[in-house]
Amino acid sequence: MSRNRSYVQNVLSLPEGTDVGWLKFGRGSQVAPKKVAVSIRLSPQVVAHFRRGGPGWQTRIDELLCYWVAVSGRRARLLRLLEAQRRVEVARKRSIRRPRRPRG
Repeated sequence: MSRNRSYVQNVLSLPEGTDVGWLKFGRGSQVAPKKVAVSIRLSPQVVAHFRRGGPGWQTRIDELLCYWVAVSGRRARLLRLLEAQRRVEVARKRSIRRPRRPRG
């Protein structure tokens, strides 16, 4: 807070008529954006549920979606692993030759 206050005091101490159009106040742009601005439509029930939680409701939605992506990725890997395991079992059963019964 004191850093911002000293910055403002320095700007206010400039001689009158100094061009300060180059000054920017506020957050500024991100060097490497970590999020993408999108517009989605959500059910009123979903929005109401998250807004009841107070400030940060959009962040909570983002966290929930990130969790879902992580879980669904693990689920897909697990399903591929189970499918590969099933194929190994089928191949193993095929490779085991059962003795043929004698004819006749």
